[in-house]
Amino acid sequence: MENSHSQQASTNASVSTSHGRKIYTNEDVVRIRPTTRKGDVWSNYDMCIMIDGVEKARCKKCMKFYNPASNTTLRTHKNGCNAVSQNDTSQGTIGADGQVFIFDNDAVRLDFTKFVIQQALPFNHFDNVKLTEIIKRRLQPRYQHVSRTTLRSDAFKLWETAKKDIIDGFRDYKYGVSITTDTWTAPHGTANSYLAVTAHWFNPESWLLMKRTIAFKLFGYPHTGSNLRKIL
Repeated sequence: MENSHSQQASTNASVSTSHGRKIYTNEDVVRIRPTTRKGDVWSNYDMCIMIDGVEKARCKKCMKFYNPASNTTLRTHKNGCNAVSQNDTSQGTIGADGQVFIFDNDAVRLDFTKFVIQQALPFNHFDNVKLTEIIKRRLQPRYQHVSRTTLRSDAFKLWETAKKDIIDGFRDYKYGVSITTDTWTAPHGTANSYLAVTAHWFNPESWLLMKRTIAFKLFGYPHTGSNLRKIL
């Protein structure tokens, strides 16, 4: 039960925005479809169908996502990405899979935020001086410590973004939505129980079954059907 709601949180947080622009990760890719676009540009990209039905061009080297409609943008990035892989070892290295790895501290912050949400961890999980020293000394010298204040702020930003996306999506949705409920107990030794409300619907463009947790409320005693109905 806990895992199912952790997955809900993961889904809600998987697509975030920055200055009005959606930021996708590899977790959001549903499938890769063949494309007949220009070979000189698209040899460097995969055409990805994302979790919300949007198509994105993913660079095969750095795994970043771009608008597939702009060949100019794709060609510019391709040339820059190739230059990094050939000349700039301080910014990019070749990973075990043969792809170019480029360190991005903003991406680390986003992944850490998702991690504490999905695993129901406290925000101070990474507040360990020794851990920070090991990461900088052995893994990545340019790593910047992600504090509990930063994680908390980023988590609330993800929540606000997910909430706005759900509201905007339902505003124009013309089909049926199913509602399910489930109870959940916090994993940190507290006695409180919560009621989660999940919405289920089909994406009319991709026909993917979508689901989002739309409410998460304290569920006090008695745990009866009438009390559940009242909260719902």
